[in-house]
Amino acid sequence: MAVDEQDDLIPTNFIIKVFETKELAEANDDNNALKIFNNGIDGDAADPRVANGSQFISSISPHATSTTTNKLVDTAAKFGTPYDTTNRLVGKTVKNTTDNTTAIITAVDSETQLTLDTNIMASGEAWHIQNPGPYFLFHKYYYRIEASDPVKGFIIDWDDGEDNSPEKANRQTIMLDTPKYYAIASHTYTHHGVHYPMIRTISPEGFHSKWYVSHDAAAADSLRAIETQLLGQGENDFSIVSADLTQGAGVLARIPEFAPANMPPIGVLKVDRTSVYSGIDNAAIPAPQVALTVGGGAYNNETEIEHTSSALVVPDMVVEGSGIPNNSRVTSKTDLEKFQLSNTSTGGAKTGQTLTFNMKPKGYAYVYRSGNTLTGMTGGVEVIYRTSTDRIIKEAINPHSTAANATAFPSVTANGYLKEILSVKLVELREGTIISTDRLGPDERIFIKVYNSATDGSTTAAANSTTDETVTIVSLGNPIQTLDRPGFSVFAEGSQSQTRASNVSISKYWFEDGKLGGTTRQGPSLPNISDAFDVTDDFDQTDSGTRIHYTFDPKSNVIDATLKSFPDEERLIRLQVEDSSATTKNDVTSAGNGRSGDSCVKSFIEHWTLDSYKDDLCRPSSLFSDALLMYGNVTTGGAVEGATYWTERIAGNNINTGTPALLPDVNGDPFLVFGGSRHSAGVAASNETQLSGIQSGSTGGEDDNPTNWLFCAKDEKFNKLHIRMDNDFQDTAALGGNDTDSFNLSHNDGFKVNIMAWYTAKASRTSSDIIWKPISIVDGTSLGDFNTSLRRSGTIYFDMPDDWVQAKSSDLGDPWPGPVDADTDSVATDPKALWLNDMYGLLIGISINETDANKGKWAYWRCNQVWPYNNSHSQAIKIVDPHHKSLNDIAFAQSISWSRAGKYVEITDRIGRSEVRRIGAEGGAVSFGGVELGGTTYTTSKAALSRYQRKGTPVYLDVERQNGDFIRVYGVITNMSEDYPTGKALPKFGLNMKVEYIVEYDSNGDWITNGLMALGGEIIDEPKYIL
Repeated sequence: MAVDEQDDLIPTNFIIKVFETKELAEANDDNNALKIFNNGIDGDAADPRVANGSQFISSISPHATSTTTNKLVDTAAKFGTPYDTTNRLVGKTVKNTTDNTTAIITAVDSETQLTLDTNIMASGEAWHIQNPGPYFLFHKYYYRIEASDPVKGFIIDWDDGEDNSPEKANRQTIMLDTPKYYAIASHTYTHHGVHYPMIRTISPEGFHSKWYVSHDAAAADSLRAIETQLLGQGENDFSIVSADLTQGAGVLARIPEFAPANMPPIGVLKVDRTSVYSGIDNAAIPAPQVALTVGGGAYNNETEIEHTSSALVVPDMVVEGSGIPNNSRVTSKTDLEKFQLSNTSTGGAKTGQTLTFNMKPKGYAYVYRSGNTLTGMTGGVEVIYRTSTDRIIKEAINPHSTAANATAFPSVTANGYLKEILSVKLVELREGTIISTDRLGPDERIFIKVYNSATDGSTTAAANSTTDETVTIVSLGNPIQTLDRPGFSVFAEGSQSQTRASNVSISKYWFEDGKLGGTTRQGPSLPNISDAFDVTDDFDQTDSGTRIHYTFDPKSNVIDATLKSFPDEERLIRLQVEDSSATTKNDVTSAGNGRSGDSCVKSFIEHWTLDSYKDDLCRPSSLFSDALLMYGNVTTGGAVEGATYWTERIAGNNINTGTPALLPDVNGDPFLVFGGSRHSAGVAASNETQLSGIQSGSTGGEDDNPTNWLFCAKDEKFNKLHIRMDNDFQDTAALGGNDTDSFNLSHNDGFKVNIMAWYTAKASRTSSDIIWKPISIVDGTSLGDFNTSLRRSGTIYFDMPDDWVQAKSSDLGDPWPGPVDADTDSVATDPKALWLNDMYGLLIGISINETDANKGKWAYWRCNQVWPYNNSHSQAIKIVDPHHKSLNDIAFAQSISWSRAGKYVEITDRIGRSEVRRIGAEGGAVSFGGVELGGTTYTTSKAALSRYQRKGTPVYLDVERQNGDFIRVYGVITNMSEDYPTGKALPKFGLNMKVEYIVEYDSNGDWITNGLMALGGEIIDEPKYIL
């Protein structure tokens, strides 16, 4: 007979049958029992295993056998007891797989006919029932055990103990009040694998029968704890165990085996700190590759190059090969077998080509400066680094304000290329001005950048300060960076992640660090319960922890023009784990046609995949998840006049890097959620991703009803939404500045953005009408000022509304009442077409002041990712700028004072003699003050100091000794006192600065102290890479 025919799956005449409820077990309809793979009745090979992969009910040719309104009629079906309210199929969903329509089962009319709530079936159409009944670990099922004669009781060994011996087995005795032919026992399996239950009966006279078990138990040698002899099929006269018939064609095996599917693991992320200073991020340094060859190159006068799968191909590699033009580089990776080339290949179609890749990283020290160049800071920076040959080198380099003139390191390539920076030290500590040629101004910075020095011989590789990645930053306000400096990295740890099954362990960990590295970090991963991190990029590890460093990058972060520091940024670390259940799995059923098998090996991570992890899957409802992410903007530049154009943004949310030039105009940037490249028609038109604003000639757009919309919906509530911005602010001259600290990060710079939010709620407690209800939010993407939203990555947070309800688009009406409609563009990608399931809806409106004058600049705002993180596998990390603002331009009238102290322990003997041992150094505080002057002096002194105290801005102050040496004190102004005397005497103020560390240097700017020192003295055993 046909494979997977429904007759094959029914446990007819089985000694043990599995039911989802006790009522179904009492009713004892074989059609309502969980299915087996094959009962062997029709001559097929018997397979009496109950597994999740055997739980499916579907049609076989000729499919539905008649057309009846609101009915499914199939003469080959086995739907179970008719007109029985205990039938497990009532309430399930039938899917017509011919046209992908669905309907709910309202009644079982007969074994071959169902009543449906919607008329979807016609004769000849294929169908299956979605999720007829899963079989999973950690779920209670009811097992009906039957005997051929009346018995007083049953004993069942569930085969999930340590072994089957009486001391270690997991056995259950069921005693009956009166002799019966059956008993019902409940059991929950927590052990993954195949289980061979053993059954014995207790006669009315109290005699125990043999143990009866599947023949495969004997074949698998799993009975050795109670039977050492080899058992054949059927009865025997030498053992207390009898095995069922050997499974084969036409064999009527009647003792089942149980293989419940694995419940997926749970990722639990822990971090040692949630706030970290910007440090040395060696992830910005690509792995050195010299003459890497990859085969299978295929291209035809195009920029997209195919090749044999390789994870070693990364952006910025120099590429050589037949038809590859000179000076060609990898601009972006599409996946492991495809990348975009900086030039178009030539020479027609090429296949099977060998491509050669070179990546030879070098570093250099660059200072952003306009006007006079930094030309004379010879040996001004000392770097300690590791090369690709694992040599540790210390080298003095010359920073420069022209990238091509900065010293590149390693300077001796025989030692290899740059692999890791261990330490960076600013050698010249004297404070100059922004026009000094041999030293830094008080708030200037040296950016240690990295570039690929490889060349194909046609050109000279050159550093490019605009595009090269930043590894770390030093300044007079933060003169040293070391890789292992406390507080400058975060340790992410996943060892508390949990498996469900007792015999399964965590085998892999993925830590997604929020740096937008790689290509596609996440993607659909059926039959797992959510997306997975290993779809394209492979960054799994077997260690349960990893240390992560972050640094600011002037390409996307800009310095506050007032505080002279980078505003705090946020990164979201996410964890996914995989368990070892693949090694204990015995159900290899492939997913499809309503079947799911045993394939849940990865933990859940947040996703925006619609329907895929909910529909047509045979698994517990607790493993279902559903979400939707959409973006809409106005198509004509006006919220009233223009329609809202909606698109689903899951693909852009999952992709970290790409080539926007592929679809720069009508379709926007396919690698973003929103923002980026703009439509060539300017204000008059929008593409799918750009931020659009008010029409030309209007004013106040940032305060109007939003013209851009981010729509988020999930099947579970959430109140923390991480917005990962990757703004392109490197063109600061076009934005009103001329270097990294000149882009004014206040509400006065002419670029204004505000965001607001709504959620789905009932119009009133007693109403059934659903509305968009406004909610107050904490906007972590703003700088704390009005109109500064989306300037940085951060969290949008709000108190969880108690009246937030699940809804779908139609519940809000057509059109939507409220700030925006779901169907103003009449396309199949709007919320009306896609938001069809009940979910908690959140609507975020974005208002901008787009005008003719600034319209082109809005392409600099770029949102890469949006993630909710009310979960155990995600943690937001705040990145803090360690730079200290100079106070040396402020005059202080009061003396500067402090006291130094060490940490000592005193050991006194019995006759009073003491030994005093120094065990460390104390910190301390510095006090100083001044008088309040009027005019501009007030703004640059007293007002500035007050601002630094309010905001907790790190500062430093130089104190000159009589011999010309200097003490530079770094800390935070914790207290500020003010004294306003009577009469016309000048007001006075006093300051107390908590000291973080100090450095001492001489009149030549050379260090006196050996690194950073506590106010109370040096620590002689502080670890260093090179003395």
